[in-house]
This record gives sequence, structure tokens and C-alpha cells, in this order.
Amino acid sequence: MTALAQSLSTGVSLRDWILAVVGTFVIVLAVFRLVGAWLENAYGRMASIIVAAVVVGGFCFFPNQAITFIKSLWNLFMQG
Repeated sequence: MTALAQSLSTGVSLRDWILAVVGTFVIVLAVFRLVGAWLENAYGRMASIIVAAVVVGGFCFFPNQAITFIKSLWNLFMQG
């Protein structure tokens, strides 16, 4: 079985495609909200939008690494 056929049968490529579309939509939405906050001189809101966009982008564009990071945080707090 080829790698492409295996990825299609497991749904990994579909998941990656959906996450890429959702991530792109969230980034575009964040840019519009950033421009609105900048026009209102709401710099605190701009900072929170940037932080939220980075977190959501991390989960959308790097899902495996994000899951590994969450697991390592869980292990860090549960062992100590």
C-alpha cells in the first residue's frame, strides 16, 4: 500500500486539510479583528487577539506537536 493510499484510508490527510482551512479562516478573522482594535486604539485587545491566534494556529497547523506539548505539561504537573 502506498503512503498516499494509507493516509487516505486513515483520514489523516482529510484532518490536515480541514485543520488548514480552519486555521487559515481563524488567522484571517484575527487580522480583521486586529485592524478593528488598532483603529480603536485598544492595544490590550490586540495583544489578546495575537496570543489567541498563536494558540489556535499552533493547534491547527501543528496538531501532533500541540498534543505532545499538552501531554508533557500534564505529565509535568501530575508527577510533581
